[in-house]
Amino acid sequence: GIVKACVLSSMGSTGGSHANSTVRVNSVTYLVIIVVDGKEYNAYSSGCYCKGDKLTVAVKRNGRGVAKIIGPTPEKAAQWRAEREKRQKFIAELDEKKREFEEWKASREESEGKDEEK
Repeated sequence: GIVKACVLSSMGSTGGSHANSTVRVNSVTYLVIIVVDGKEYNAYSSGCYCKGDKLTVAVKRNGRGVAKIIGPTPEKAAQWRAEREKRQKFIAELDEKKREFEEWKASREESEGKDEEK
C-alpha cells in the first residue's frame, strides 16, 4: 500500500500536573491512511510515515477499512538501510576529523607551552 497521510492520533505523557511544569511524552500513536488497490485503509502505528511511502500491509477481505502495517516494502527497507549507513559513515568521518583536530590542538598547546618556558 501507499501512504496517503499520517497524522498524530494520540500520545501518552507524564507530568504537567501543575502550572508551568514539564510534560514528558512517553508514547505517540499515529493514524496512517493507506491506499491499497484504490481503497483507503486506516492503520495505527508508533512510527510516522511520509506521504508516498510504500508499506507492506495486511488487509482482511471484509476489513472494513482497517489494515495492519507489516513493514516497509523490501525496496523501501533497502533505501532506509542505505540512508542509515550513509549517516553512520558521515558521523564516523566527523568523529575522525574531531579526533584529528583535538590532536592538533593538543600539540599546538604543547608547543606554545615550550615557547613560554624559553
